Amino acid sequence: MWLVTGLGAAAFAGLVALMRELPQPAAALGLRERLAPLADRRVVGAAATTFLIFVAFQTTYIYYTVATYPATGGSQDKLTLLLLVSGLAAVLGSQLGGRLVDAWGPRAVVLSALTAYAAVAAAAPWTLRTMPTALAASVVTPVIGWALAVAQVTRITSIAPANAPVLVSLSSSATYLGMAAAGGTGSLALSLFGDRWFLLTGAGIAVLALWVAAATTARGVPLEGPRPGRVRADSARPLGGPPR
Repeated sequence: MWLVTGLGAAAFAGLVALMRELPQPAAALGLRERLAPLADRRVVGAAATTFLIFVAFQTTYIYYTVATYPATGGSQDKLTLLLLVSGLAAVLGSQLGGRLVDAWGPRAVVLSALTAYAAVAAAAPWTLRTMPTALAASVVTPVIGWALAVAQVTRITSIAPANAPVLVSLSSSATYLGMAAAGGTGSLALSLFGDRWFLLTGAGIAVLALWVAAATTARGVPLEGPRPGRVRADSARPLGGPPR
């Protein structure tokens, strides 16, 4: 928690020092205006992918005490170490995700990170049974996950940069709906498959998220956002409107 506090203070200081001139907020939008972007199937595809990603991750993470019990033996000190390592790796993943998106674009990051996470999650019934492998998994998993989260935000905002605040809010809603759904998904998986094999549920949902992302690409819904120095021709048109 102190790490989160420190990062928040650093971020606030950076905003004060480097972003003194910020645009005034637009007039408050009604519910209809906030939901209007969902008429664009590109937005729906991105939001659905985000929802499934967080269901996949949180299905395991909410029940991390259960998932890592074979490794920790119920030791709170060992569990705390795993969570601390996971938090530090999440910070690294966020930084790495930004650099990868700048270099490759969100499409490549989304598809490759989802593929990697599905593989890591499928191995979890074995990797979370000893402390050395659980520590490794506690590094790799959040690095992948938070790099993916950065790519997803870039993906959805690149659809219509002028509407970025509304699009980010929809992405955030999909994130928290996914977290909420994961509590029930993980509980059901534990009941059906037991303390070890419920972990495969996250892998299955990650594969579904990968299919949704790939399918939206195949149907002409681009995952590729604007790269540095390049502006998409369709990014300036209204959401759901006809191409110019």
